[in-house]
Amino acid sequence: MTNVEIFSPSSVLYEEHMGREPIFNVWDNNSGVFSVIKDRIESGQVSIDGALRTANGFFESPDPAIVKTGTHIYRVCMWKDPSVADEWMTKAPVLLSHPHARIRHSAIWNLRTASWQNARLGAVGLEFAQKGLKDKDPGVQRASMWAHGDFVVNDPNLFSPAYDSLSQFLEENPKESNYLFALERFFRSLKAVHGNGPRFLDAVSRMRKASDGYPGLRARSAVLLDDNLSTSELETDMVLVSKKYRKAVSNTNLDNIPTDKSFIFTAKDFQDTKTFTRGIQDLKLMKYLVWLSEDLNEPFEILAQTLTDKRDGDLARSASVIMNDCTIRKPDDLDIPAVKAVQSFFEQSDIDGSQIIVQLILDPVRHASHASQKEVGAVMPTLHKYAANGSVSFTLGNY
Repeated sequence: MTNVEIFSPSSVLYEEHMGREPIFNVWDNNSGVFSVIKDRIESGQVSIDGALRTANGFFESPDPAIVKTGTHIYRVCMWKDPSVADEWMTKAPVLLSHPHARIRHSAIWNLRTASWQNARLGAVGLEFAQKGLKDKDPGVQRASMWAHGDFVVNDPNLFSPAYDSLSQFLEENPKESNYLFALERFFRSLKAVHGNGPRFLDAVSRMRKASDGYPGLRARSAVLLDDNLSTSELETDMVLVSKKYRKAVSNTNLDNIPTDKSFIFTAKDFQDTKTFTRGIQDLKLMKYLVWLSEDLNEPFEILAQTLTDKRDGDLARSASVIMNDCTIRKPDDLDIPAVKAVQSFFEQSDIDGSQIIVQLILDPVRHASHASQKEVGAVMPTLHKYAANGSVSFTLGNY
């Protein structure tokens, strides 16, 4: 058996990508050593103990990318050996205080992984996630919201404290992005294990009323309430979408910006994006354009190609949210492209969080025509086959 400890912190090198620090793409970055270690752990070429010794050594590095590599090693080991979850809980407190936000984010993510391997760890994990909601970094806040949902799924007794802390966070931070993340990552989980209880109905109904200007948020709220968007709601939001789109255009320095409701981005334009910032700017415009355009086949295809681009996981996940907007609007028109895009992604990605977000593209199709439902049903065995772990399998079975 190969000894993974041949990798010292000084040998862990990652290239910068899209103008971002290497730490933002450790899992998919083939220029570094994590992919090598992960493959050897999963194939059994290295022992769990050897891998964890290496990870613990990485935690001593001053380089945040190396520290994050250590957290990823622990995550792989937890899914391989559930007993590692207990050891992770002894490492979490220090890493949750790390000065780099991406380390704190990764530490929270490992807490949710631990709860899937041992439900009794959810209570302690929830305490950390509640503190994470107060973190100054939005990414840590979102990871903490997500973890709240996992803790409730794995231990329904945590419903009340998780619901209370998340409700308080949303009341104090009433932003569209927070509502969207809470809906998809907490309230969907809550519905799966608790159904439509009074507090669930009240919270989702309030978010539906507060989602003026982004039809996608209101539509997602309606689905969770087993309802449909009313004509008046959609008309109100469409007026605001037009205003937001014009404002977004005026605030960007991009060339060749569409000024009407036509979608003029091409796949090559978007895929040639050199920086993450430019990519996010493009996606923000697409987010509005998919609600202002009638023919969504072109934007959906552009976004689908982004899913399999491993330059940046955050960019791909952001694209998948807009693809979900497309299928909300045109579920029957996009049923086959949606199934193909999600299947292709599952076959190429082993990141559980990305798989969970991407499969939501199919959610509107599942509730569309009988023919569309059949398309989704036919691909489900393949998605389960490529599911990264139990949390993805749960999502596929309940959402």
